[in-house]
Amino acid sequence: MQKSVLLTSALFGAIMLAPAAQAMSSSECAVLSAQLNKTAMQLSKENAALKSEKVTIDEFGYEVDDAVEQANFSAEHNARAIELKAEFDELKIDYNARLNALSAKASEFTVKKQTFDSECKTTKK
Repeated sequence: MQKSVLLTSALFGAIMLAPAAQAMSSSECAVLSAQLNKTAMQLSKENAALKSEKVTIDEFGYEVDDAVEQANFSAEHNARAIELKAEFDELKIDYNARLNALSAKASEFTVKKQTFDSECKTTKK
């Protein structure tokens, strides 16, 4: 969940940059701005979906905990606990992989945003 908060901060936080020479034309800046807006919306949607999925995974974790507590009741309870634990571990691995991929996309977005901010902030459209 902490990565999600950091990711949100990276997506929407203020970016401080040293002034750079203007190298892009106003039409190039307009294209980059449109791309950034589209990417920001997509990253925001992916982030929201992952946050929602995290809640579901956490709730499933409670079910797994209950099953583990009941594992000693019978062989069937133990088998169920083992099955749920394996499924839960796979869900967490998949979730973390997608969270890391989203984090990488957010980093790439930040670099493009920095380029836009440094090269287009004084460009008139």
